[in-house]
Amino acid sequence: MKWEAVNQLSTEEFCRLTGTKKSTFEDMVKVLQQLRDKKKERGGSLFYQDEKHY
Repeated sequence: MKWEAVNQLSTEEFCRLTGTKKSTFEDMVKVLQQLRDKKKERGGSLFYQDEKHY
């Protein structure tokens, strides 16, 4: 289902489809957009090169 169609759903239908409230979903999208923007600033990597992630 495309975002345009999902965005038109009522709050109850949205919650049933996604498992979250619209406001919570929008907050999660904001966090992901911020991470994406930081990734672009650093040249593509989500993590600094000196950090170790397992």
